[in-house]
Amino acid sequence: MSLRDLMDRRLLLPLCFAGLTASASSGCEIVLIIAATADDDDYECYDACDCYGECGTDEPPPTENPSPPTVTISIPDWPPAGPGTQIHVDAVANGGSLVGATWFFRNKVTTEFDGATAGSTWINGEALGEGFGTLTIDVETNVDTGTRREVQDFLVDLSEPTAYADDTVLPAAGAELNFWIADAWVVSGYYLSIGGKTFEAELEPGYPSTLGVEWDYSLVSIPVSEIPVGVHEGLLVVHDAAGNEAVLDLPVTIDGTPPTATIESPAEGATFIGPFQIDLGGTDDLPGAVSLELRLGGALVATAIGPSASVVVDPAEFPEGALEISVLAVDEAGNKSAPALRTVQIARP
Repeated sequence: MSLRDLMDRRLLLPLCFAGLTASASSGCEIVLIIAATADDDDYECYDACDCYGECGTDEPPPTENPSPPTVTISIPDWPPAGPGTQIHVDAVANGGSLVGATWFFRNKVTTEFDGATAGSTWINGEALGEGFGTLTIDVETNVDTGTRREVQDFLVDLSEPTAYADDTVLPAAGAELNFWIADAWVVSGYYLSIGGKTFEAELEPGYPSTLGVEWDYSLVSIPVSEIPVGVHEGLLVVHDAAGNEAVLDLPVTIDGTPPTATIESPAEGATFIGPFQIDLGGTDDLPGAVSLELRLGGALVATAIGPSASVVVDPAEFPEGALEISVLAVDEAGNKSAPALRTVQIARP
């Protein structure tokens, strides 16, 4: 029974005062105090009301669970992330304060907020690791709430591109310098300095259909007429879409002078009944191998690598009479010499 209940029961009060003496009065006062103390232990008021009035409830008000933080990730569609690319996460704690973000990609990394209710954190591509897939980010607060965000088809490219050249010794006309620029993900462009001239190009932005399946290649073709004649040490810089680049040496020879073919023996007009030897040669003004082609009577009978070679011929394989010997030299660039000619006689015993 509460103190308020005792006060409402007015009939108890006259009974107490009717036998009022010093000791009785003290006894009545003690009873009232004990009753009030015992009942007040069971009665708690949780709102601002007067405890002699009506309280809203005698149970604590319910505690609302804080909402998960609001998370925003800023990642552009292009270009892909490279080693130094920063990926930022902005978050607002809807209860408590922000603690940290855990990043899951090729590597698992945790970054921290500054403990405020709103803030930003970031990571670079090198920390995440190279790959193509799903980036997952968990943002947590100090009141055990969290939000997970995912980015599909996320690319981090940390590798240098490269280049592959076809023939680099070329004639001065009618040919092209061809080379491939390539990257494991997305190749983007090149810069070539050669013979005092520069060539460069950028590919259209965008992801190839081969992304994540095979390397990305692009063929570059430069007409030899645009490159000075001579021996050059070209400097080729290839870059990919993520900003990685490779610097490569590209030696190129543009050969504008054909080689020279010679027939050292036999002598002009010599007659042969049995086997005889033909000594032939070829020279070029630039380094590189010279190939030699020997024709007898217009038919190709032998090839050799110069600068000199010897071939033994059996005259029984040719008709009696005059036999034309022709030697052609071809240099590494594909330039062909004028033929060296000589005529001998084939006789029968």
